[in-house]
Amino acid sequence: MLYFIYGENAAPSLLEEAQRELMETPPEVFYADFCACDCFDLMKKLSSIEVPALILVGREDRLTPLKYSLFLNENLPDAELAVLEEAGHMVMLEQPKKINKYIRDLSSGSGRGRGREPDKRTVNRSRKKAVF
Repeated sequence: MLYFIYGENAAPSLLEEAQRELMETPPEVFYADFCACDCFDLMKKLSSIEVPALILVGREDRLTPLKYSLFLNENLPDAELAVLEEAGHMVMLEQPKKINKYIRDLSSGSGRGRGREPDKRTVNRSRKKAVF
């Protein structure tokens, strides 16, 4: 299960803690979670969302692959996408400093697109921005 949740270079301590938590979680909780995720669909309503959206995704996310983040980026009126290398579905635990920087920049109004890694490629599509 950890293969689907974390990127290949996740810290061993993070994986050990995740394994412990997974073993303590009853199967019916997993089932309910996956059912809720499977039934949740707002794709037709994305264009009506009027607030800025920051989409953060790990390139190695196997539970919610990059294609879904690309879809959100293309269909939300005011979205910014950041793809973080060497991170999976638990990108916020695997890359906490980078995640915090993106959130701080967005919430402080210091400008979209700030705090980026200099070696990353920024792609502009109409009003959209994506960092790879």
